[in-house]
Amino acid sequence: MPKSNLGYPAPAAGPGSASDTFWGTGRGKGKNAPSGAPAGGPSDDRAFTSPATSTSASGRVFTLGFCLLLIALFCLSLGVQLLHHFACDHPYVMFAFDGKHYLSTSQAMAGAFLLLFKGNVTGFFATIGGAAFGKNLIWDGPIIPGIPALFFALLGRVPQESDWSYFAIYFSVLASLSAVLLAVTARLLTGSMRAALTCSILAGLVFALYPTTLLATGVYRSEILGVTLMLAFLLALYKAPQNRAAAVAAGVLGGVFAMVKPVMIPAIGLLCLFAGLHARGIDRYGDPIRLAKIKLLSLLALAGVCTIASWSIYTAVDCGKLSITAERGPSYNAGVGTDLGADGWCTMPETEHVAVAKLNKSPAAVFLQEWKAHPFALAKLTMRRVTRLWGNPWNDFREPIFGLSMQMQVAIHLVLVAVGFMGLGLYLLFPPVLAADFKAPEYRGGNPRLLGNLAIIALLSHFSFTLFQTMGRYAYTSMPLLILFGAYGLAVMHAHVAASIERSRVGAKKSWLASSKVYGAAFCGLTCALLAINCDSFTHAGESVEVTHVLRTGEAAVRKVDLAAAPLKVSPAAALVLVDLGAQPDSAADLQIRLNGHELAGPLLPLNCFNGQTYFLFDTMAEHAGFMRASVKDFRQWRAVLVENRGWLVKDGPNEIEVINRGTSDLTLFGDRKGIQPLLLPSPNYFASDRMLVKLINNESRINILAPVLDESGNDRSLTRGTAGDARQLPDILRVRLAIVNAPVVAVGSTAPSPSTLAAPSSDPVDFASAPVVPEVQVALDAKKFHWFARTADGIHVNRAVLKGVGAVSCDTDLKPLAEMANKIRAGQAQAATQVAV
Repeated sequence: MPKSNLGYPAPAAGPGSASDTFWGTGRGKGKNAPSGAPAGGPSDDRAFTSPATSTSASGRVFTLGFCLLLIALFCLSLGVQLLHHFACDHPYVMFAFDGKHYLSTSQAMAGAFLLLFKGNVTGFFATIGGAAFGKNLIWDGPIIPGIPALFFALLGRVPQESDWSYFAIYFSVLASLSAVLLAVTARLLTGSMRAALTCSILAGLVFALYPTTLLATGVYRSEILGVTLMLAFLLALYKAPQNRAAAVAAGVLGGVFAMVKPVMIPAIGLLCLFAGLHARGIDRYGDPIRLAKIKLLSLLALAGVCTIASWSIYTAVDCGKLSITAERGPSYNAGVGTDLGADGWCTMPETEHVAVAKLNKSPAAVFLQEWKAHPFALAKLTMRRVTRLWGNPWNDFREPIFGLSMQMQVAIHLVLVAVGFMGLGLYLLFPPVLAADFKAPEYRGGNPRLLGNLAIIALLSHFSFTLFQTMGRYAYTSMPLLILFGAYGLAVMHAHVAASIERSRVGAKKSWLASSKVYGAAFCGLTCALLAINCDSFTHAGESVEVTHVLRTGEAAVRKVDLAAAPLKVSPAAALVLVDLGAQPDSAADLQIRLNGHELAGPLLPLNCFNGQTYFLFDTMAEHAGFMRASVKDFRQWRAVLVENRGWLVKDGPNEIEVINRGTSDLTLFGDRKGIQPLLLPSPNYFASDRMLVKLINNESRINILAPVLDESGNDRSLTRGTAGDARQLPDILRVRLAIVNAPVVAVGSTAPSPSTLAAPSSDPVDFASAPVVPEVQVALDAKKFHWFARTADGIHVNRAVLKGVGAVSCDTDLKPLAEMANKIRAGQAQAATQVAV
């Protein structure tokens, strides 16, 4: 009796029978294969598709039933997207962050298109030749802002922020189309497996309902368009060997994809090369195989070059520098990617390393220099970025989706990542079965292995993000590929279970070899996923780590700072006590601060409140909080209190700082456990907005207003004292610091201490200014910025809590005029430079 791929006795084959599924090729040329099975394929345990209905019949994939399911999938996906955007309560963040300059470029491009449609060719070329237009376009590229601009130009107008609903519909349609393309890709990859139809539709449905997809269609970014282009590009490459029209389409899609995602350019070139060298069947045009491959590669390259050529010519003529894609500051990104001090995060202000690196015209030179100097440290940093890539889903605003909390979204995301890598392991061990006539000149079907291998290259190309700054948003384009392999893996697992049931039915012995291969491959893939998710913690071994301490009611945290061990670098004019405090709105009011036994007056305020000239650095966090419907005080951040009497400082010895919890609830403090390399972040000297976005629970703020913050060297370790006075030594240093400032400081909105308060006793050599200067606080209403103003469906509203949290206004300030002025400016009815003093 012949045997199937799984080693089971094969019953008589017949159309529609159970034996019509899961038979594959035997070893060698037909050994152990059932009657009618293809020869020359993989081993017995490596295929699950039917020989009778293998992928040679690719035309049978698009049956009427499958096409109807695809239409239903598109309609369901689009309906859910629109329901989320227009029927659910959530912040309107379409033009947050990068969306602001994308919209600005779309407006400029739409204006140029309108001139062209009206026949004003001279005005069109004058507009696109302008310096401002070229600057915006060279930064954003022509595709991302160009498609919406063309749509609005056809409508006869320029897009405005009030048109966010049009953008939401546009991105929802793209996401629904991507779900359909993913289902088609999964159907071609799974071939005629028994669960192929179910798994392919399931793949599209999972991607459509993936919470991050619902979020991504509500933000003006490149990710949704990038996913659609990537899937269409892979399908075109899959068909390119058999169809020259598909090859042209693949080249065009590759060129457009390159202008949308510049970091993927090496991967796009590799994908085209792989498809050209490994494809079969193009000799349908009568060419020898070698000549056919050369023609295919030439056709792909020519189509791609022609697609990008017009853009490159424009950049060379208008900007003076030929470019094949958008200019995204490659040397700056290389500097961030090799910044060991900031752990690979970009910061405001820039670290010294990044400031020097961005001046280098060659990003490759930056990488080569730093990797040559610090190979081991940069290798660890690259590994931990894998966790930053896939460890958390993209959800900058912690937005719940249809009642799913952020924690539940993380769980769903991790399950998809784990199942995806598990499916990848099963694909590598059990690739699709090729048709019996695959090598024949008359073969007209597709090559499922080519499609799967192209998907692997596209998936692995996302590791290039680990060389730069990395976050969950950059991994979003990899999620449909992980879902694709997850669907394939489920089909393989279903095939194995079905074959086991068939084996039991015919009374054959169980194949332990087949089971061990299936479950072993699944286990290896799952292990890779778990390693990827936990790389961050593995790579911090021996380094400094952040620790959390709970300060209970009545307890005191004590920190000693020795000024003699950390000599002053400047002539101090004031001093602050800083505490890194958890995200608890009322925690600052519950803390009592003592310096050398002297109680400091006034509550702990956000650190930025002590310098009105640095509010612009606070905009990102303030806007972020506004979109989260929160206040800045809800963020974990450094808080500070002024040392109003310099005589309380001990310059030549240790200063004891006590932080006492006088409230009724526990408070959260943070500390550093020292290791080989000190932590630069979190730090009061830097604000890392992207690090803040990646954090799941505690958002963070850091503002650089202090020069300098004393170094930790020579400082004693911290301890806590309970209500009974007993002390407990802590194994790390609490983030309770003494900051010496070289300029007079007064918290915004507070009363300036009198000169007598700051008078220096003759015994203290520290020279304070006679009186501090109260900074003038202004809120600049800029048409291109938002500054604490939250967007809503009917315009811009001022978030009172945000303004109060940053210390800009008091509770009694009338905020309505500010909101009205902002809306007028956004509508172009007032001057953008108008300023209103608070």
